[in-house]
Amino acid sequence: MKKLIWGSIISGLIVFGWNAISWMVLPWHAPLFNQLQNDSAVQGLLKENAAKGGIYLSPYSFETKSTVLTEVEGTQNSSTPKQNPNTPFAFIVFSPNGLGSMNFLMARAILLNIIGAFFVTLLLLQSEVSTYLGRVGFTVIFGLSAGVISYLPQWNWWGFPIQYSVMSIIDLIIGWFFASLVLAKISERPKMNFQTPQT
Repeated sequence: MKKLIWGSIISGLIVFGWNAISWMVLPWHAPLFNQLQNDSAVQGLLKENAAKGGIYLSPYSFETKSTVLTEVEGTQNSSTPKQNPNTPFAFIVFSPNGLGSMNFLMARAILLNIIGAFFVTLLLLQSEVSTYLGRVGFTVIFGLSAGVISYLPQWNWWGFPIQYSVMSIIDLIIGWFFASLVLAKISERPKMNFQTPQT
């Protein structure tokens, strides 16, 4: 239990520290984000058209109940244009009241990293990997797997730029590599000394 707790806390803090450096010090994230030509106008449009905070799609791609009924009843207007696969698309996360203070966001990020590190530490302690480098590799592969599972579907289904997805995966790999250097030591199992029975 002691190894699980310390592994979770320390490796979670290491991943958080790397993320802070990656986003606040290094220059490679800023070029992935574009600035709107008229940000205030877009803000106004969002407030006028978004009924509440949440995720919005433009164009909206899910059929409503009324749309399904009209299609079943055969009353849909034949002149209604079908969605063109080349139509501009936007995946919008709208928070009308902002995201909160930076201190709150950073505290929550630390907690989330520790929770994630808890499961990584638990898996590592349950594994049968016996060598230090093996445990390092185990943890790094976790970072790679988490990145592929989390970010590539966003690129595939929601149009996230591939550069953003790849950079996010690289971030995870690097962060968990640094964490693995400590976690692999914390999760080290004591060596068993076998004594031959004396006759």
